[in-house]
Amino acid sequence: MSETAASAPPEETGPAEPVVPTVGPPLVILLVGVLCVVLSIALLVADAGAAGNIAGYLLAALGPILAVGLFRKSDLTRRISPYYVPVDLISFLVPAMLVLGTIAVIAHTWQIANRVAS
Repeated sequence: MSETAASAPPEETGPAEPVVPTVGPPLVILLVGVLCVVLSIALLVADAGAAGNIAGYLLAALGPILAVGLFRKSDLTRRISPYYVPVDLISFLVPAMLVLGTIAVIAHTWQIANRVAS
């Protein structure tokens, strides 16, 4: 054994800090709402006919609203935890999802009305 390795003092470590579990917002629920809006817009772009427009309307109208409601309910119960860690992305994601969902609903309504009128 070398002299420097033998004379090196052992590293001093303090008491081990306990691992604190963190709790965050339920982002999976919001991602389901975003997926509903994306699928609705895809149906709009693909021009899937009357059934596709009705399905897209239902996806864009109900998906984001249900996702935000379930998200808020679940997030409120998680915020009680002292280990809750907020995510800044939510303040952008929720309004963007609702606005895009509203635009998709309007576009699907327009397409349905055009099909009925022709």
